[in-house]
Amino acid sequence: MTDKQADDAVKAAWSKQRLLDGHVDLDRARAAIHRREAEIRRRDRIIYGCAAIIAPSWAAVMWFMPDLRVMAAIGFAVAVWIAVQMYTRSAARLGAMPLDAACVEFQRALLQRERDLWRAMPLVYLAPVVLSQAAILFALFTSPRFPRTPAFPLGVAAFIGSTVTVLAVASRRWRREAADAQRELDALDGERP
Repeated sequence: MTDKQADDAVKAAWSKQRLLDGHVDLDRARAAIHRREAEIRRRDRIIYGCAAIIAPSWAAVMWFMPDLRVMAAIGFAVAVWIAVQMYTRSAARLGAMPLDAACVEFQRALLQRERDLWRAMPLVYLAPVVLSQAAILFALFTSPRFPRTPAFPLGVAAFIGSTVTVLAVASRRWRREAADAQRELDALDGERP
């Protein structure tokens, strides 16, 4: 199939959808979908890259530092859990838009999946990360590997403060992303005749 034939097939499929004024702006719709898909792929690649670094690092800690094995196992499990959850919940799993699908319906499915992912992030991401951070703190206080120097309380306070700050900023972003997706869904629903 040539590019011209593919483009004609896409135009024919998209022209089946109805808008209020009867006009379909294919370029704008196509650009919006491609932009969102690129953002999703980028986000997913970052998560998978982080998991590809974090999981083997915790596996090495489990292997070389047996006294920290429980903490490392929790960290390893959290890294794998988050990567699997992102893989199963991401809108990237929708695949490419089928030619016979209406552009608005595909965009709606993409936005719904993304909204649901952002709404689920406290369960998918926040709770497991808090668990792993608690395991790290427990190891800091119980392992003889970490001496109680005068700087120890300052290090623990910095660890807790930075963790709380990062998770609070992330939580705000998740709520904003979910609200943005819902606004776009509402705008799509408002365009229905």
